[in-house]
Amino acid sequence: MDEKKMLERIKKSAEPIDVPESLKPEFMEDILKEKEQKRRKIPLYRAGAAAAAALIALVALWQINHIGMQQEDRPQMEGSTEAAGYTEAAGLEEYVKETGAPEKTDAAADGAGVIPHVSSEEELYLALADMNQAMSRDMGYGALTGDMMKEEGAVPMDSAPAEDAESSMESTAANNGDYSQTNLQEVGVDEGDIVKTDGNYIYALYGSTVRIIKAEGENLEKISEISLPEKDEEVHEMYLDGNVLNLIATGNEASIDEQEEDVYFIDRKSYTRVYTYDIHEKETPKLSGYTEQEGYYKTSRKNGDMLYVFTEYTPIIKDTQESSTIMPRVSGGVMPLEDIYLPEYADQAGYLVIASVDVKQPEKVVDHKAIVSAADRFYVSTENIYGISSHYENGRDYTQILKFSYRDGKIKPAAAGDIRGYLNDTFSMNEHEGYLRVVATDWNNDEELTNLYVLDENLDVYGKIENLAPGESIRSARFLGDIGYFVTFRDTDPLFSVDLSSPKEPKILGELKVTGFSAYLHFYGENKLLGIGNEVDPETGEYKGIKVSMFDISDPSDVKEIDKYVLKDNYHCPGIYNYKAIMINPEKNIFGFECEENYLVFSYDGEKGFVNEFLYELKDKEEFEVYGNGTRGLYIGQTFYLSGSNGIEAFDMERGFEKTGGLTYE
Repeated sequence: MDEKKMLERIKKSAEPIDVPESLKPEFMEDILKEKEQKRRKIPLYRAGAAAAAALIALVALWQINHIGMQQEDRPQMEGSTEAAGYTEAAGLEEYVKETGAPEKTDAAADGAGVIPHVSSEEELYLALADMNQAMSRDMGYGALTGDMMKEEGAVPMDSAPAEDAESSMESTAANNGDYSQTNLQEVGVDEGDIVKTDGNYIYALYGSTVRIIKAEGENLEKISEISLPEKDEEVHEMYLDGNVLNLIATGNEASIDEQEEDVYFIDRKSYTRVYTYDIHEKETPKLSGYTEQEGYYKTSRKNGDMLYVFTEYTPIIKDTQESSTIMPRVSGGVMPLEDIYLPEYADQAGYLVIASVDVKQPEKVVDHKAIVSAADRFYVSTENIYGISSHYENGRDYTQILKFSYRDGKIKPAAAGDIRGYLNDTFSMNEHEGYLRVVATDWNNDEELTNLYVLDENLDVYGKIENLAPGESIRSARFLGDIGYFVTFRDTDPLFSVDLSSPKEPKILGELKVTGFSAYLHFYGENKLLGIGNEVDPETGEYKGIKVSMFDISDPSDVKEIDKYVLKDNYHCPGIYNYKAIMINPEKNIFGFECEENYLVFSYDGEKGFVNEFLYELKDKEEFEVYGNGTRGLYIGQTFYLSGSNGIEAFDMERGFEKTGGLTYE
């Protein structure tokens, strides 16, 4: 999405709020442009995201009268490890000497040799207070107390991404029925979404209400619906596994604290709950139990019966340790000190909290860990969890990576690492045979460069290729076994293929230049790679529309673009930023996505190229959310369904997607 459309969406979302003139989007746009001229150049899509994050954070800050502060996209902090130029152990020693921060002690448990445990609550408080003071000095405020801080996401933003690994050429499911499933990043690791199906029923989540719809071809019948016990909670997504339905919701609690006579402050906290429902009887779903952990919801993953939930917890830091609240709570109990870690590079007073829940014992948290250092995005393989955060230091971008091993609900810190450059999304990472492969966009001497790293199990650089594609940035990546593909972009789209069979010595195999760029890649059957992105005029740099490309990868050293399809003057497709909004099954030869005010379904023919099987106009149809991530396409057998906030419509794929039925929610 370009900056103009991003700002238009922000402006619309802020309409119900009486915001001061100085914080309105049109004023903020000018301010951000002025500031941007004084900073380094960054790609347009990053600038737009930064503008959105900054504006939303400022509006929220004004609205709640300094109850909270957005911590994402943080500036450089005086006295932090970034300001001290810390990248190695020697840098840490210098930082400790300059700031007086407490030195880390030896840890006693597994994983703590790399990510140290906290030795005492006093050490934890002092470290948090130092980070808090550093942040407040840089932001121009007095000391930030818990009254001025909020959980990240109190003003929700769409997440991507991405989060953003090894391709799911076909999604996982409880059985192999002919029905669509959530588009996953990693085979064997399930992800939540707002629409699910088991081949007989459709489960649609809109507005914190789940509707269970019996789907028999064109016949659609609402069987029941689920609303949470707490009416003010927001449901983000759900998981479906047989007759178990998990809903992930967030809520907020606030209390007033009298600091001195007639002076009151508001302490606000966010929590995340996993609600588990027994849906054996679809007419009467039953709540089996729930778990709760402090912090605003970031994302989650499911492997087998274990659901792993990631939240960001903001401690309440006051003038004394006794008056502060710095220990997160999980399932009503304070986390023990031995489950809290303090990395040497930590520079912001926010925690990443990871908890695991066995859906067969829905009121029990199996394990939990907290680490002082919030992560922005997550990549989860079948063996490990990777938390990713970015920072800008001494004129360069760095990506910090936290690694946790997990099995049967048990979570163990494993390693921490740091690479140059920033990641486009989590598809820029992939784990294979114990190695983590990462592609990142670096910035040096006012020029963007591409780096590829192969990290070993300790997240040390084992192999690398640096300084690729000068002046271009990463736009997409995908890995399959020993071969990786990534797209960089400036005026044309170089699609690189890389041989990773020797982790010590990765080698570039080929480079294909085509117009535009692919923002999302998906392996499409044997020897083919599908790309969805933007067409761009190579002479002027002008965006021409959405582009769908098919690449022949039978010879990775000589990749060819064999077909393309351009949706002229179309620019906004939620699936580019949220891959779960793409419906795709290469074996069935079908993929679909929302674009602007339409939903489109394609197939691919070796002779005809891309075939547009279905185009449905969403404009002026209240049942679908235009410009949102709320429209989902799915199929059961030969019936295709479009699910929106106000209903579901059915189409017969064997009769040219003829509309055959529908259901409107009351």
